[in-house]
Amino acid sequence: MNQFKHWCVFFLLISGCAACTSVPVHYYSLVAPEGPQVPAVTRTTIAIDVRVVHMPALLTRSELIVRSGPTEVTLLENEQWASPLSDEIRDAVRVELQNRSAQTTDSAPGRPFTKLSVQIDIERLETEPGRYAL
Repeated sequence: MNQFKHWCVFFLLISGCAACTSVPVHYYSLVAPEGPQVPAVTRTTIAIDVRVVHMPALLTRSELIVRSGPTEVTLLENEQWASPLSDEIRDAVRVELQNRSAQTTDSAPGRPFTKLSVQIDIERLETEPGRYAL
């Protein structure tokens, strides 16, 4: 009988520990994984300064927020941005501009500019993780 009690306690402890496991957190970024590199000889040295001037307060959270109805949004606590969303947007725009400027200056005879400054005013953000950000 004493051994039966020990087994019951053991199974209760194991089941209690199994019930305490948390859902893993997934992190998302707006910057795509690095693709083929532009050769160093043709890579441009344009200084690109991107600033996020304004962002709605709803988007300043680290968790992803999804629309669940015409007037409802849902906070996904285990789906988070890899860094603050303003930094994600700034980095994604900078990388895209660098890639496009490298392609443009390869085909253009002279470099039209050496510094580019961009200010972004975010009004709304729609994303589908792994597919697009708009």
